[in-house]
Amino acid sequence: MKHLFPLAFGFAIVSLLACEPVNNVDNGNCEISGLRLSATINSQFWCASFFLTANLINNQVVIEGASGADFLTLRFLDYNVPGTYTTDATFNTIQYSSSIMGNFESSDFSPGQLRITEHDAADNILKGTIDATLISGLGENVLISGEFDVIYIE
Repeated sequence: MKHLFPLAFGFAIVSLLACEPVNNVDNGNCEISGLRLSATINSQFWCASFFLTANLINNQVVIEGASGADFLTLRFLDYNVPGTYTTDATFNTIQYSSSIMGNFESSDFSPGQLRITEHDAADNILKGTIDATLISGLGENVLISGEFDVIYIE
C-alpha cells in the first residue's frame, strides 16, 4: 500500500505534463523534416508535438497530429501532382478539434486551399500548405494556415 502513493503521484505529474497549451512551441517535432505538421490557428501557433502519423488509405493521404488535447486531421484525395486544390467537405478535408473551442471542419460553403508543393512517390514524401476557414456545427469559425512535411506509410 505504501508503494501506491508514489505511483499515483508520478502518474498525476505525467498527466499534468501531457496537457500542454495550444501554442506550446517547445518540442522537437515542429522542425523535423518528414515529420512536421504545424499551423497558425486563430493567430495561435500549433504544432503536432504529441503525435503525428501519415498514411495512404484507400488512395487518400491521411495526416493526423495532436498537441496536448488538440487534434488536426488532413485527408487529401488530390496529392499525386503538385498544384493548388480546393479544400471542402468531401475530397480534401481539414478537421480541427480543440479541447477549448470544440470541433471544426472544412466545408463546401467556405472552401479553402491545399497546395501540394512536393510529392516524391518513390520515397512517400509529401509537402504542402493549407489555408482555410473551418466551421463548427454551431456556425463558429477558425482561421487556419499551416504546412506539412511528412513521409507517409502505404
